[in-house]
Amino acid sequence: MIDNNCKITHISDTHGYHDTLTLQGGDILIHSGDILDFEKKIPIEKIVDWIDRTPYDFKIIVLGNHDEELLNYKLPENIILLQNSSLKIRNITFYGLTGTLKEFNTRYPFGELSDIDIQNELKDIECDVLITHGPPKDILDNKLGKSVGSFSLLEYVKKYEPKYHLFGHAHHSKGTFTDGITIFSNASIVDRLTQKTLGGKPFDFIM
Repeated sequence: MIDNNCKITHISDTHGYHDTLTLQGGDILIHSGDILDFEKKIPIEKIVDWIDRTPYDFKIIVLGNHDEELLNYKLPENIILLQNSSLKIRNITFYGLTGTLKEFNTRYPFGELSDIDIQNELKDIECDVLITHGPPKDILDNKLGKSVGSFSLLEYVKKYEPKYHLFGHAHHSKGTFTDGITIFSNASIVDRLTQKTLGGKPFDFIM
């Protein structure tokens, strides 16, 4: 049984602007991808060190489409990469999916998946907190005026009813939404990469 006393912070799409954040600290930090500096000016080790030093007991990450260089990077012990895998902390089950719904003519294709791929990967998976880089269809999924969400993620949430679905990727749909059962969080920090504008905030919650 979940003890309703676990302090969790969700962030996403920091793209190297992690130093702009003020984090309150707690039990678990979750980063749902696009961690690295897309201009590759900030060394990976500096970004990883920042995550490692954040005031949380556990740090969970999934990879975004800009994070290919982290795939084989040796992470510190207390940074946990969920790569199509689950983890239980304090009786809360987290599942992290690697990959983002394929988009037309993207410049950053790492981890692209079809809706069928996503459906197959999530088959028979049950969790309290689903962590993906991309959003579900039509829920906080506006990216440059286009809906980039996955039908399979939406169907998964409808069927399995996780308490939270945490994601990013769609920079222009920041915030939270609930369908009355699941709470959805798009915690993208960056607005536009090319203009270097920020507008997102960490999402803090207790389970």
